[in-house]
Amino acid sequence: MASDLHLQADGYDDSCVLRDYIQNCDHRDGGTPVDCSKAIKVYIDIVAHELKNVDDHREEFQMVFMLKLSWLDPDLKHFKSSITVRDRSGFTKLHLRQLDVVITKMYCNGDIEFIELSDLSQKRQLLRKHDYFSIQDPEWKEYFFPSYTFLNMQNDAAQPLEARRLLWCGEVGGFVSYAVKYDAKFKEKLDLRAFPKDLQLCRIRLTAEKTVDEFKSCR
Repeated sequence: MASDLHLQADGYDDSCVLRDYIQNCDHRDGGTPVDCSKAIKVYIDIVAHELKNVDDHREEFQMVFMLKLSWLDPDLKHFKSSITVRDRSGFTKLHLRQLDVVITKMYCNGDIEFIELSDLSQKRQLLRKHDYFSIQDPEWKEYFFPSYTFLNMQNDAAQPLEARRLLWCGEVGGFVSYAVKYDAKFKEKLDLRAFPKDLQLCRIRLTAEKTVDEFKSCR
């Protein structure tokens, strides 16, 4: 009976995720070890909405699609925010009032745990989703973002829709969802020998703009 053969490439774990590599391995000193174990895993999904055009002369295609990214940012915890709450106490004549807070937890169902900045006791409080009207997003520019580039994009794509959301957060950090809609043209080598019964692979080539020890893509 044949046994299963398990091969594992150097530097990769059982999930085929790179955990370390040698930078400049051809140098006389053997190169520099780089630890990738703490790199942020970014999950990537591309959802095609419409293939608008295929230009076989220019070897281009135009696609409308959504790019979706999600990741766990270990620094996105205990962040300053403001909450707009419905005032049911009757102490003020305002229906809505704003609280300056530090968010300590956000649950998937929208419930939040927070510390009010004006509270000297620094007591943690809990608000259910239906008890507050809105919550201010984190200052996104201060936190991690998986910068990327489309290698075969041929024009400045229209981006009619872009959204970033914090889905939940706690002691391990915050889980972020990012989605952007594109209408763009891409260059792709076409094999037209079987035309008009040919099948073409229309690829969207995406590359990271950070090093692999900072973040790595997952599907």
